[in-house]
Amino acid sequence: MSAPQPAPRDASALAESVAHELNNIGASLFGFVELAAEAASGRDGEAAWLGEIRVGVQRIAALAALLEALAGTRGEPVATTLSECLKDGAAAGDYRLDWRCDAATRVVADAEHVRRAAKILVRTAPVATQTEPSALVVAQLADDASCLTCGAPLRAGDVYMDGQVAIDRAAAAPGKPTRRAETALRRLVNDASSHAAHLAGGHVCALFGDGTPALVLRAVAAHSSTSRGK
Repeated sequence: MSAPQPAPRDASALAESVAHELNNIGASLFGFVELAAEAASGRDGEAAWLGEIRVGVQRIAALAALLEALAGTRGEPVATTLSECLKDGAAAGDYRLDWRCDAATRVVADAEHVRRAAKILVRTAPVATQTEPSALVVAQLADDASCLTCGAPLRAGDVYMDGQVAIDRAAAAPGKPTRRAETALRRLVNDASSHAAHLAGGHVCALFGDGTPALVLRAVAAHSSTSRGK
């Protein structure tokens, strides 16, 4: 008689478990890299090697965030406030909030899924910025736009969140060639960002020249006024 087989695990739960372990590995490696950097102070060759390890740790963190995004199921968007969507992530230390609009702005979204999508934006920032939670910029669109993925109309006044574009541009060395691995990872990040945004009831749009997507939530007031104007 054959031994009983364990029940298959839910794919989403398994992906979340893998993401959690990747985060633990990345945090441990990053800590040792920083200790080694202190010990290697003044030795340029060793500092350069450690810089390469930092890049690898950043990729681990990014892949963990992507797994978390892909593990999610579609949420149930309702009318809520920006503060309600983001307060738990800020309290847990996932990100710092850089408010550039009213936190009481009402949007249509699933709050827990917004938190997951926001974590992707900050976890995929360069390692050099990850000694403390990255800032999540929260602002409103100045002009109408459309979703990069599904083409849905986005209105001036809808809320966007961005946690990496400005950092990436500031950190990038002018004229430095982009590695093929970095390009592939950025493509994965963009795809996962779009997936997570739609699970939360949101959309994505490119606000900067490098095409990196920002998470966009529809503001109740912006779309109510559009409906009245029809």
